This record gives sequence, C-alpha cells and structure tokens, in this order.
Amino acid sequence: MRLFPLVVALLLGSSLPARAQQLPDNFQRSWSIEMGTGMQPWHMSYVPRKTEIELAEKGQSIGKSFEYYPAFSLGVVYRPYKWTEFAATLGTAWRYYELIQYPVFGTDPDGNPRYDLYDGSYAGWKHTNPVFSLVLRCHHIWNPGRAVELYTGGGLGICTMAPVPLPEFTPIAARFAGDHFYIFLELTLGPIATLAHAGLGWRF
Repeated sequence: MRLFPLVVALLLGSSLPARAQQLPDNFQRSWSIEMGTGMQPWHMSYVPRKTEIELAEKGQSIGKSFEYYPAFSLGVVYRPYKWTEFAATLGTAWRYYELIQYPVFGTDPDGNPRYDLYDGSYAGWKHTNPVFSLVLRCHHIWNPGRAVELYTGGGLGICTMAPVPLPEFTPIAARFAGDHFYIFLELTLGPIATLAHAGLGWRF
C-alpha cells in the first residue's frame, strides 16, 4: 500500500498548474475508455523464479527459443482540464517458450526422481501464466483541440511479476481524434508495453 500515497501525490502535483488554466467555452470534461495492444513490456524477458522451480521439479527447463505475443490493455482516461488528463490502464502479457524434458535415471535417498541434465530433449511449447500490470498516468496535452493531438505522459505502475513499483514514461504520443472515437499511438516504456502501444478510444 506504500504505492498509493506516492501515486496520489504525483497526480495532485501534476494537476496543480492546470487549476489556473482558463478553459474555453467549448471545453467539456470527458471520460474515455481505451483498448490497446503493443510490444511486450520489458519485464516479460525474464522468467519468474517460481516458474523455473516448478519446471525443475518435473525434470524440465526452458529452452533457448521463445516467442512473444502482443500485450493487451484496457484503460480509463479522465480529462478535467484543457491541457491535462489522468489515466488508469490495466495490461496483460504472456509468452510461449520451448520446453526441455530430462529423462529419469534413478532416485535420491528420499525417493525423489533424479534427472539426467545432460540428455534433455525437446518436449513442445508451453506458455507462461498471464502477467498483469496496473499503471496510473498523467498526460500533458501539447495542442488540445486539434485533429491530431500530441501528448506526453508519465506515471507509476505495479505488476504481478515485480515486487516494487515500476516507472512508466511516454515521451511522445499522438491521438487522431474524432468527436467520440479516436486512434492513439504511443512511444512508451513501462509495465504496459515497450516502445510501441496503440489502440482505439471512445470518449463520452
């Protein structure tokens, strides 16, 4: 729970300059729902120690070959100011990896099987358990009201793989806006995606 006060302080601090903004007559506060996909977040390059232990108990290990699949996200965006908005995004990711099986050549004194670690063979493919992430972000809109809005963002997140909060940074992003539906493209680094994150949004 130590993350919560830190995130609240971040969001409040980011919103203070926005309170002095003069909002145009046609500006309205809005909510949006976003669905996106992107490149796997960087932490998916690591295999959880728990997974390695579970495989070792079965005489298995992870091979050198693996495949990444796109990450998916679902987010809510609240825009209370012309230049500032806040977002909460839930993401999930997993990957497939080559499985190696080692043959049994005896048992130890406790009756547990012993595996020949020099004679492993290919045993198919296996997927990791889904890894979930939650990120709270603040966006600064550089050119609000334009057909193509540019924004920058940052925030903090948590994921089921890491025991500590993870930073998120989006140096540049674009939103191709319509009256209600829009497309977003983000160059980002964080728990949701690495390098590329894009999707569709619905503003209401």
